[in-house]
Amino acid sequence: MSHWLEEAERNAAGRKISDKDERIRQKMLRVQENYTGVKTKYDEFISGLYTLINRANNLPGERRRLFGMIDARPRSSKLDNQLNIFSSSRKLEPRKLFGLLPPLFPVQMRLVRAVFISVSDKPGMIGIEFKEKRSRKRRDNGLHEHYRGGIHVLHSFKAESLSDELSLEIIDWLAFSADLKDLSYLLSHTEKTRIINAD
Repeated sequence: MSHWLEEAERNAAGRKISDKDERIRQKMLRVQENYTGVKTKYDEFISGLYTLINRANNLPGERRRLFGMIDARPRSSKLDNQLNIFSSSRKLEPRKLFGLLPPLFPVQMRLVRAVFISVSDKPGMIGIEFKEKRSRKRRDNGLHEHYRGGIHVLHSFKAESLSDELSLEIIDWLAFSADLKDLSYLLSHTEKTRIINAD
């Protein structure tokens, strides 16, 4: 004979999992519904962005010295929200001690920027997420250390406002030619901005 506590825990665990699964399923349905409405505009925008990234990556090496290569790839997710990730990084010069001496421990500093673009579960909306993070890699042992902080901003964007101008601003940001505050088209057409972290 099982104890009432064990039975209550089993019932509660089963209910929580099913509630969570149901919320995910409902959100996935809303995403798919939204995707059918914005499919042509979204797919056209994403393919244009991939074309711009290929053009930027095919520039001569001295022109790409600041950002190297821009990585672009689709990623599958639980919500099947057509997530695409675009990222780039650049090497930062190590600080010198008192302006003269190199640092005591050899490190390689990098500034990484990433943009996540996906279909929202809200009708007619697209989610654009910007992240910027610093990391350093010790040359003697190869360990990576990520710094707390950085930039993490989410924008809700109307699908009808997706344009070539927005694509160019995203490329400028990934190529370290502009900061987030310089992206005027993005800021003027954003419905809702959520700042998770800002340096």
